[in-house]
Amino acid sequence: MTFQYHPDAAKELTSSIQYYEEKSVGLGAEFLDEIEEAIAQALAYPKSGSLLTNQDRRILLDRFRFA
Repeated sequence: MTFQYHPDAAKELTSSIQYYEEKSVGLGAEFLDEIEEAIAQALAYPKSGSLLTNQDRRILLDRFRFA
């Protein structure tokens, strides 16, 4: 299975990293780490997370309010 960000999602991710980094130095990197962990989980276990539709699933982050 392969992965790539939708252009709008990549923009939102960059913006969110910057937001968290402005709140506290290093927090943006911690946010990105959680995103990457969720992506790795989805790639390793495609049926993990909550079922949203017949084709879409959601993985909630532990520390940040993102899915």
